[in-house]
Amino acid sequence: MFGLIIFALKLVIAAIFGALLSYSPKKNLIEEEIIRSSLLCLFGAVITGILVQLNIENNFSAGLGIIAVLFTIISLTQNNAFSKRIIWIFSGLVGVIIGLGFIFKAIVLLFLLYYIVWYEKSILIYLNESVKQSEDESFKNVSG
Repeated sequence: MFGLIIFALKLVIAAIFGALLSYSPKKNLIEEEIIRSSLLCLFGAVITGILVQLNIENNFSAGLGIIAVLFTIISLTQNNAFSKRIIWIFSGLVGVIIGLGFIFKAIVLLFLLYYIVWYEKSILIYLNESVKQSEDESFKNVSG
């Protein structure tokens, strides 16, 4: 009974995390993408959660489950744009991580991915400014 409660909790968390990965407060709400991302995250959590529940000692089955999740996501998203495919692949991987029981690691990955995907321009501006500063410092050292 305790295993069922944990499995249900993993599924709820995976559905929420998958929806969060495609949700952006800055852009128009596209419900279809949020639902797809949530379902793919849920799919990854279901496959690996069942493998964990079976309590198989070898890592071959876990690796096979991860490959199956990735192969399924890649084959389902063949005709989509690259940026959507990457978001959905990472959504499935977050689901796999949740299904394996590493919820806090999934939270860290989710926040990192969310920041990279939805705040990419601020990251690029920061990187561009740091490159300009390092180039200016090298010229100062030569002239001084």
